[in-house]
Amino acid sequence: ARALLSAIGSTIVPAANRRNVTLDIQVDEDTPKLWGDAVRLRQIMLNLADNAVKFTGDGGTVSLSARGGDLTTGGPSGLGTALFATTRPAVVLTVRDTGIGIDDGKLSRIFDAFYQVDGGTTRSHGGAGLGLSIVKQLVDGHEGEIKVSSTLGQGTLFTVSLPAAEDDA
Repeated sequence: ARALLSAIGSTIVPAANRRNVTLDIQVDEDTPKLWGDAVRLRQIMLNLADNAVKFTGDGGTVSLSARGGDLTTGGPSGLGTALFATTRPAVVLTVRDTGIGIDDGKLSRIFDAFYQVDGGTTRSHGGAGLGLSIVKQLVDGHEGEIKVSSTLGQGTLFTVSLPAAEDDA
């Protein structure tokens, strides 16, 4: 996780500097190793970090973090999921920004393909509107989970929980 976030950080630093956005990266010491396709994991985090920088104004901050956590995986649907739910070790990655935020009414749709929170904003910031739906597909493909919370005018927090690598793998 440390190497992943460092690589993402160095990739987005030029854009952050151009926009006068501070980049903050924190990785807890006991963060487990990530399981998954390194290229895809990089795509997930780069997309979220790049968006965060784009939508954060002059003097704002984008924070990337990694820590250990748990991921609850459900059993077969409809069979009392709680009975079959299992918890497995996870790496919890967050991307937090102090940007424009996303309106509550639009939060539920941001992972839909081609949905753009605000066409005008996206045009002025660049982007095809594909990003978050692909991020969601990649997270799902890794048996992970992505959540978002946001306050208009104050910023957005994306939380991505991905399975940790098995110790003996």
